[in-house]
Amino acid sequence: MRFHFKTALILSSLAIIGLLSGTILFAQWIVGQKAADKVASNVFNTTAAKIQEQVSNLMDVPMKISGIIAHSEAVAPPGDGGLSEPVRNQIFKALEEYPSIYSIYIGHGDGSFYQIIAAKGDNAVLGKHNALEGTQWIVRTIYTDVSGKRTQSWSFLDSRKQLLNARIEAAPEYDPRKRPWYGAAVSSGKAVLSDVYMFNSLQKPGITASHALMKGPGVVGVDMTLSDLSQFVSDQEMSENNVVCIFDNKNRIIALPNTFKGVPLLSDVSKVPSDAVQSLFDD
Repeated sequence: MRFHFKTALILSSLAIIGLLSGTILFAQWIVGQKAADKVASNVFNTTAAKIQEQVSNLMDVPMKISGIIAHSEAVAPPGDGGLSEPVRNQIFKALEEYPSIYSIYIGHGDGSFYQIIAAKGDNAVLGKHNALEGTQWIVRTIYTDVSGKRTQSWSFLDSRKQLLNARIEAAPEYDPRKRPWYGAAVSSGKAVLSDVYMFNSLQKPGITASHALMKGPGVVGVDMTLSDLSQFVSDQEMSENNVVCIFDNKNRIIALPNTFKGVPLLSDVSKVPSDAVQSLFDD
């Protein structure tokens, strides 16, 4: 399943004020307008192609990672706090290589769960998980302990992956088998992408790619933020009269230039304070 974004590049020209007199001047104006239209069209096509390529490349990252881990021989239901799980090094490597990935996790058919979160010292993430200052990584595990009790373990690691703190919680309610990402991958039998949604811990838009395990019942999930898209859009060299934005098939804003302050991501694209953008949605 491919997730489809739309790119809107609105090119607006300054009004030409004044009277043109004579056939020659009029002809020159026509030629100039045609040349301007051609330049505008070229700018649109070039920029739209660059953005589409960027989006496509970005979407490929979580899809590929979910597939690689789903085929890994190191994946197995966790039996303890998760710090010795064979698959952990593979997950850490992926999180370090791709900064836009927020979390990678595995839900198993027995209801057990293994997750590593790239906290990166983010205050919002640390606060959400009651983590100590300096926490760079959070390892979460749900497993059945030796006494047969369902248990949830949280381990908080520093930049060297050394344990800073840990806590144990009894009888967690979370069951990965009941989550949309799990059911979608099981039904599809291959990598699938979720709709864009707001990550609760980060308050940033992102997507989830999930892939059914190749051995044993279970699903790999990969959460990736889309924050880099707004910076990519902002970095495009456009004139002051041009607007470029990315929105999804529900007309929700996915990325806007940094010059647009106060417009929440995932709000309706018609809310962008631009006459050119507004004109796209006029009846």
